[in-house]
Amino acid sequence: MRITYERVGETTAVEDLDISAFTGDSVGRGLVSPDWYLIAVEAGFNLWRGGAGNAIENLSISVDDQKPRRALGTAAPAPCFAALSVEEAWTGGFRAVVEVTNVGDSPVQGWTLDWTFPGGQHVERTSAGQVTQSGSSVRVVGPAREGVLEPGGSTSFDVVGSGVSPGIVSITCTPA
Repeated sequence: MRITYERVGETTAVEDLDISAFTGDSVGRGLVSPDWYLIAVEAGFNLWRGGAGNAIENLSISVDDQKPRRALGTAAPAPCFAALSVEEAWTGGFRAVVEVTNVGDSPVQGWTLDWTFPGGQHVERTSAGQVTQSGSSVRVVGPAREGVLEPGGSTSFDVVGSGVSPGIVSITCTPA
């Protein structure tokens, strides 16, 4: 199985990329089992005609053995999961869709999402419930009265933000 995450926007370098957001997203979507091993990480560019000067000059992957390791397969699965996908990006802003899914065995009535934007992005407007932002930290409280997410059910909302498109954002979903 191959799962691909693609950066949105141009960059000349990436440093200190924490891939736990990618693996957490893959586990949360049910694409991989939490007890599987990651065996490869690739980086590169898409080829195109006239793409002179394309090169990867240095790629290194290291694992910080000082960090405590957690047993991924031992915790109970989260009852809800959320993912942010950038749909459009323009100079100074972006539009993303956040999808909240009930991955548990019982109904979820209301939820709270917490995430941290990686580069100073700011929520300008959203079609979700109550949104608060302090610095890079965002909290969205979903409407508990407007419906129940049945097991396997999902809902989504738009987020319009300012700043550079955030790419992959790790979201914590907590049922109300």
